[in-house]
Amino acid sequence: MTVAFSAKIFSHQADFILSKGHPVPRVLLTTMRGLDGKGGVERLMKSFSDARSDFGEVTLSALTTSSDRAPFPIRLAQWVGAYLSFLWGCLANRFDIVHVNLAWRGSTWRKIVYIQTARLFGKIVLIHLHGSGYNDFYASVSPRLQAAIRHAFACADRVVVLSEYWRKFVVDTLGIDPGKVVEIANGVAPLARSGQRSSKAANTPVIILFLGEVGERKGVPTLIEAAARPELAGLSWRMVIAGNGDLAHYEAEAKRLGVADRVTFPGWQDETSVARLLGEADLLVLPSQAENQPISILNAMSAALPVVASNVGAIPEMVENGKSGILIGPGDPAALAAALSELISHPSERERMGARGEEIFRARFRLEDTIRRFRDLYVLLWNERGAEAGSKPAIR
Repeated sequence: MTVAFSAKIFSHQADFILSKGHPVPRVLLTTMRGLDGKGGVERLMKSFSDARSDFGEVTLSALTTSSDRAPFPIRLAQWVGAYLSFLWGCLANRFDIVHVNLAWRGSTWRKIVYIQTARLFGKIVLIHLHGSGYNDFYASVSPRLQAAIRHAFACADRVVVLSEYWRKFVVDTLGIDPGKVVEIANGVAPLARSGQRSSKAANTPVIILFLGEVGERKGVPTLIEAAARPELAGLSWRMVIAGNGDLAHYEAEAKRLGVADRVTFPGWQDETSVARLLGEADLLVLPSQAENQPISILNAMSAALPVVASNVGAIPEMVENGKSGILIGPGDPAALAAALSELISHPSERERMGARGEEIFRARFRLEDTIRRFRDLYVLLWNERGAEAGSKPAIR
């Protein structure tokens, strides 16, 4: 009863602020690793921050909620410090809309606390569902925890999903009102120039590029096993597996399977280095076990690279099988090797698929379109809350 009473008081306070105070919505972006983090979510939020002027009257700030690399005591201290900062921001009325970037496991449990606190203070809550395998994660927890997840999603004013695949999950499995679910695809700015690539000499190796966390979820074990299969043995190729992770382990695996001389692990790459790698590559490979809507595929499409990827998550809504790339089942090194062999052996197919991928990118995944849709959503939420408070819409 005390909590409900407090929530009512703060809700009325928020209505007063909306009708009497700030003329524009102030949005707080929450990320786990911060705007300089290495994940796709952080890169997208950094794109938002860098494009502040494109959000017009909407103002943006950011909060780093945790870290996934430090020892647990340090991560716990970071989380507590971040939450206290968030709580102070609520008390001091530093923001109006909380944009909650949410993924599975720890991200969910941390963000539920933020969501409930924001609701307690009458803030507008927008859940932005990221992360691979969220449906599998949800199915793996107890009914009680599933209920907590459903309640958190139901508390949001809007839930943003990246594709129709995840819209169905949120509506059908989590039971969220379809009117509260908004589909907004990830968008990126092209990092490398696209267009027709110069023809390679007959003895020049085809460069296969992987971008992402070097680990099991992204399918790196399957990729290295595929590289060692006989389908690729007689072909001219090199593979670049770029990203953070347990590089020493996978370098040892490549050596064990006899492909260490053809596979390199340059580690995590900043945007300048990613642009260079995209410009040098002939195709992108991403044999993930689970995905949402991977940024690396968007980067490849923007650079007119064909894609070989697993048919998981929203990837089939990004890559047209046989037209802009080749889709295979996860965990299948034989199918992966066959797909790579097909594109290594047929440069005209690489060119055709890369051109189609770029067409899809320009039609659906441009950063400016994503920014515009989020700006419009922030304004819509702001004006809806203002209407509830009896004030006229502040922004059109």
